[in-house]
Amino acid sequence: MKKLFSKLKTEVNFARAGEGHRLSEDTRSTSSNSGDSSQAVPPTRRGPTPTSQINAGQAAASRFSESQAKQKRVITGKVIRKTEHQSDLEPSAGVGAPGSAGNEDFVRFISPFESGTVVRPSEFIEHIEKYLLELEGIENSCLMIQSLTTDQQQINMACNILYKYINNIISNPEEDKYRKIRCSNKTFSEKVLAVKGTKQFVKAIDFEEVEIENEDGTELYFVMNNVDVNKLETAMKTLQETKPMERLLHRDRKVTVLRSPFLDFGKESRT
Repeated sequence: MKKLFSKLKTEVNFARAGEGHRLSEDTRSTSSNSGDSSQAVPPTRRGPTPTSQINAGQAAASRFSESQAKQKRVITGKVIRKTEHQSDLEPSAGVGAPGSAGNEDFVRFISPFESGTVVRPSEFIEHIEKYLLELEGIENSCLMIQSLTTDQQQINMACNILYKYINNIISNPEEDKYRKIRCSNKTFSEKVLAVKGTKQFVKAIDFEEVEIENEDGTELYFVMNNVDVNKLETAMKTLQETKPMERLLHRDRKVTVLRSPFLDFGKESRT
């Protein structure tokens, strides 16, 4: 009987212990530990310290500065190469600049009056002046004013004075003082007659050269005896709209035949 109770006790302890446990082990502590482990809270992650944040920010700023500097060097290099390329294409002073002495060696203009004739840049104004002086009329004189003087500011000043003369006559056609210009007048002689073609223009609008006696003797004047308002208005409009004579560049096309040294190599070998 005693053995029977001992056997039953052993079986009860074995059943309580479960699989993989010794009989002498306390199963209650094991089960509680296993339950605690399944419900254990994972450890919280620490945030970055202020020192690490500062170091990271400095590293990012350094990388950004290096990137900007590299980009700037690339852009600067492109600009420099583009500028050098343009300077190679653009004519330098004295060689490609209009009217420079360097152009005399290879630049020619087509004559607007002589078919098949080409003119050097330095001789163009003299060339067209020779033909324009033989022509008369308001249009030709306006063309002389705009084409035979290189200083555009001087041309504009002379034209403005001529406009004033014409407007005064149109507004006061009966006033003699507006229809008379003293040739020795400083403004007229230095600012108007100094521009080639102005004398021809004044004559084209019906001014005549007349010698008039005064207290100091005889003096030369431009006098308009008959006033034609329509003609004066047309002359002023023509002077305003006339452009300098166009200079057409003569393109002397030449064909250059390039010979390869290999073409003559076989001939030399055969000889």
